[in-house]
Amino acid sequence: EYDMSINSKEKREREDIYIGNKIDSKNLLENLSYEEFIIICISFTEKFIITLSKNPSFKEDMYYVNLFIKGKINQEVLRKRRIDAWSRYDLLECKDKYIQRVIVCFLYPDIINSNNEGIDDFQELFLNLLLDIKDGLCIMFFDFLSNHAS
Repeated sequence: EYDMSINSKEKREREDIYIGNKIDSKNLLENLSYEEFIIICISFTEKFIITLSKNPSFKEDMYYVNLFIKGKINQEVLRKRRIDAWSRYDLLECKDKYIQRVIVCFLYPDIINSNNEGIDDFQELFLNLLLDIKDGLCIMFFDFLSNHAS
């Protein structure tokens, strides 16, 4: 089912770069603040990424992320959840491991209130991590972003 030949690897490596370039050429991030972009990434993660797994921890992780964004929990609580998430990450395999890796990004307090300089770096990382999970996710994210950025 899963062809890991050199050719498919090249194709996979191109998807995140291709979509990254497409986001740039369409100036999709131009009118978004860093925080708005992160919220879009979080929303995409909730709708299309954690739903690829039956692991209940993922939904819970995202619940913590949202509590933090709303100011309902402090950095210390978020930090504890992040430490838990990293310990779980070590035990996970395959797709779940990659999904956990995406979620961990949002469990860092500065992810939400970073300056706008970080937007390109995070976009690159996010697309890269999406590609690890499944082919086609970067393309789905592009469509999702297009709908939310306009």
